[in-house]
Amino acid sequence: MFNRSSEDLVGQSRLVGANESLVLWGGGNNSMKTRGADILGREIDLMLIKSSGSDMKTITPAQFPAVRLDYIAPLRHRREDMTDQEMVNWLARCLIDPGSARPSIETLLHAFLPVPAVLHTHADAILSLTNSTGREKTVLEALGDDVITIPYRRPGFLLSREVGEAFDAQPDARAIVLMNHGLITWGETPQIAYERHIELVEQAERFLVEDRQSSLVEDRQSSLVEDRQSCLSGQAERFLVEDRQSCLSGQAGLPALHRVAPILRGALSDRRSLILEFDDSQETLAFCSRDDLDRITQIGAATPDHLLYTKRCPLVIDEVSQIPAALEKYDDREGKAYERQKSEFPMLDPAPRVVLVRNGGMFTAGKDARAARIVRDIYRH
Repeated sequence: MFNRSSEDLVGQSRLVGANESLVLWGGGNNSMKTRGADILGREIDLMLIKSSGSDMKTITPAQFPAVRLDYIAPLRHRREDMTDQEMVNWLARCLIDPGSARPSIETLLHAFLPVPAVLHTHADAILSLTNSTGREKTVLEALGDDVITIPYRRPGFLLSREVGEAFDAQPDARAIVLMNHGLITWGETPQIAYERHIELVEQAERFLVEDRQSSLVEDRQSSLVEDRQSCLSGQAERFLVEDRQSCLSGQAGLPALHRVAPILRGALSDRRSLILEFDDSQETLAFCSRDDLDRITQIGAATPDHLLYTKRCPLVIDEVSQIPAALEKYDDREGKAYERQKSEFPMLDPAPRVVLVRNGGMFTAGKDARAARIVRDIYRH
């Protein structure tokens, strides 16, 4: 019974992970409530939950730790709030196997939903509805009144409790949409939760194309096509040679990009060693050549999950000589943002993970080549 549940979750996960319009590296989470035995052999209610940071594309049964629901259930009514660290510590005590992987930070959200199987993704089509003017109204128009909407709140205890309370108030709902954070569906089995998920995502996609927002989508797509064509066709030679040389060479005669990388990597590695990935694909060059690059890059990520990898905003530079001052300014901004949050966690490295060189391409940074590639893939998406 225990192994069957984990195998079902793996199958669901692989379907979700194979679709980048649902989740990217490490994104999303899923769970299945079942029965199992504690250390004394007593049968108890358990929940298998995706482990923190595991990737749905390649996840294995071992990456679904089992937590005791009888230890989690009282939290909803006995605690007014919990910090992230308090949740992490509590969940560590709820593990059936203390040596298993760390449960998702959204474990409580899954546990507070009184349904067997739960699936949460950051589907592009859903984010297209929530990250826009209209928000809740647009979601209900697209998906129907039997979908619950939850205002944005950073992931944690309070969001988990709000989700549980919203479900209790509307138990016949088909799904829950979290503003800026994605879609939650459920069912008797992981397969049913997945099928309902795909049904709603496809419904959102049809709304975006066919309904009254279709003109806006088409205008944006047309604009992107025109921008790409203008910077990559008629002016391609000047753009790819003259502009990239002039904007990336700190002094006359220096070759461009291969001299940027060691300077940038050295500056970024001041606190810890980092590896850089470079992307000069046509799409990335078109983006980095936009006239409104400074504005659109500072809007922020599509969903909180992406912030873990890309940070909120990239660093934009024009010349090699700007790198030291630009990094210092970026660090200062990150430090002030951290102070405003009053987090219980120590501040992480404030350096950017994405550096856009105007007319030149994109550098992404990570602790190793894989980490830098993940940042690249998520920011490109």
